[in-house]
Amino acid sequence: MKKWFAYGASFLLCYVIFLLCTLPASFIVAKVTLPKNIDLQGVSGTVWNMSASKVYIDKTQLEKVHASVGFWSLFTLNPEVDISFGDALLPGPEGQLTVSNLFADIKAEDVNITVAANAIAKKMPMIVPLSAHDFVTLEMDEYTIGKPLCKVAKGKVSWRKASITALDETVKLGSLSANLLCDKGVLVVEVDPKNDLGLTFSAYVRDNGKVSGNGYLKPAAKFPEQVKPLLSFLGKTDSQGRYRLSF
Repeated sequence: MKKWFAYGASFLLCYVIFLLCTLPASFIVAKVTLPKNIDLQGVSGTVWNMSASKVYIDKTQLEKVHASVGFWSLFTLNPEVDISFGDALLPGPEGQLTVSNLFADIKAEDVNITVAANAIAKKMPMIVPLSAHDFVTLEMDEYTIGKPLCKVAKGKVSWRKASITALDETVKLGSLSANLLCDKGVLVVEVDPKNDLGLTFSAYVRDNGKVSGNGYLKPAAKFPEQVKPLLSFLGKTDSQGRYRLSF
């Protein structure tokens, strides 16, 4: 009798899991209260394999979002979700990542995201109106959510063909990159000082998207001649010939 009861319980459990995995994703999304800054549109598929035509996070729009649950990860009781979004022919960011640890501090691994440089420039305070060109790539080995923002961050941001257009003139800035790390819950972006601009800068991303930063600009030998007229907007240099940068 106990043997048949165990078989019946196992069958019932498998059946319940099957029902959950085949539930329409739109049904689940309708029952979940999403954060106010997130909006899903055009949801289709199942919980197991879900797609959304558009996802809005604050003012950032993601196109063709797809999420699938790794089957074997279910046996570890730590489901992994592979997420991809965007397309080279569509506006907005493009990338992929793997999310796990859903029942504790959510972790993202193997993150690779590409964003138009100008989309980032529009959100930054600028001393003069300008447009940024080409793309910025974010690569992260690991990012673990914590309080207020992160617990672990190991990654890098690269702008390999950096260039801007300001005052009707396009200027090549060389290659720029920055390391990402987490310091007491704050996401820190540290610019690699090996660049043509002589730029050393650290930006701090805090809760609620608040960003601050400080550093210096000391024009190096390869500093673009076309940009030198703009240096007057930065004020006076210090005793070491550096312009102070902060926001």
